[in-house]
Amino acid sequence: MMTNFVQKPGSTFLVAFLFVGITLSFMIGQALVSQAQSGSSLLVNAVATPFTAATNNADRVFVYVTVQSSAGLVGGLTGANFVVFAEQLAVGGCLVSLVQSRQDESRPGVYRLDLVPGAPNCTWQHGTYVLSVSVKIGSQSGASLASMTIN
Repeated sequence: MMTNFVQKPGSTFLVAFLFVGITLSFMIGQALVSQAQSGSSLLVNAVATPFTAATNNADRVFVYVTVQSSAGLVGGLTGANFVVFAEQLAVGGCLVSLVQSRQDESRPGVYRLDLVPGAPNCTWQHGTYVLSVSVKIGSQSGASLASMTIN
């Protein structure tokens, strides 16, 4: 069976316009991917533990973080390289504040971040907290998620 296609006036223009639009979208997408890959990324892993933090106290919570670049584990970072944000709070909970970062010199690339509830007179509440940890060193960056439950 043979099908006859009838070309309507202006359809060539429409096809050409769509082709150019798709080609430009692809090229712009490729440019954005190339731009994103030009800054190198860091591999960040994080694990949170309440340690002595419990419902209705403001004790420190510890988040252990490893930071690795393509050259290996990254040492020498300070609190200014880290941003911690509470993505999910327990009901009635507060945002968090990073009060200290530590690195054991015998284990470069492994850090302990100490967090407390982020508002005066705020305490931990029973439930699950999901924390995002972002690390930035010049043009390099990376992030990880960690969760913990306060009892």
